Amino acid sequence: MIDMNYDKKEHSFLAMLDLDDGTVLAFSKIANDGASVEAHNELCANTMEKDSLKVFFSAGDNDSYLLLFKGDFHHQDPSSEGRLYSDGHVFNVESGDDWFYFEDSPHWDTKENERATESSEKVVPAPDSLEKPVPDSLEKPAPVYIGVNAQGWVTGTKNRGMAYIAQISGRQGEAFSIDKDEQRVYLRSDRSKNFMQTYKREDFPGGKWFAYMTDCDGKDALLKLTIIERYNADGSVKRYSVSEAFADNGGYKGLHSDLRRKNL
Repeated sequence: MIDMNYDKKEHSFLAMLDLDDGTVLAFSKIANDGASVEAHNELCANTMEKDSLKVFFSAGDNDSYLLLFKGDFHHQDPSSEGRLYSDGHVFNVESGDDWFYFEDSPHWDTKENERATESSEKVVPAPDSLEKPVPDSLEKPAPVYIGVNAQGWVTGTKNRGMAYIAQISGRQGEAFSIDKDEQRVYLRSDRSKNFMQTYKREDFPGGKWFAYMTDCDGKDALLKLTIIERYNADGSVKRYSVSEAFADNGGYKGLHSDLRRKNL
């Protein structure tokens, strides 16, 4: 059960997460002897995927993070020779207790996840329309967590109680820094106290392969974490001034810096 408050906005961030060698993490696996990919409930490292997994790291106490999935789920394109595509909806930040916002999906509407508590908040209507029903399109969707089940499989879930709680460890004893855009890290699972791992790799012709992501029984996965958004204490996106981006103590903040992204 998660009883800790994971709402430290100024210490939270949105990041892309891949394996160290650039292999993409996705909710899909390779099928048909390497000819296509198919949606899968468990998170996998998949060489046929192209779009990096986007994860929201919601900061809590003790340098731990609640992991949430940001993005849309793939649908097979018959003309894509097995590739899957995402339409890439925009991430939004809202105020309130659940200040993060994620596109919902029926992908994980399993019996296990149906027991999860889902948000039913609605946008408050204007005074002259108090008696009008709020359109379904204005309902706040339930967040989708990166989770881990009792068997150790890393999965997607709406059940907050199954959410993956992680501590971030840098490579070779290096300290993780929220101020550094790209770094190599391990994610330590609060459930098992192990790092996130790759498990049961399956190889296919042409050098294609996929492996399941777990928190036990596998091989520790060194991950490439690339921060793409940071936040202020009120939940707004942090924007860097020119002087901050070229600060003497850190220099230019890098290829993925907020200066470049926000076109300041």
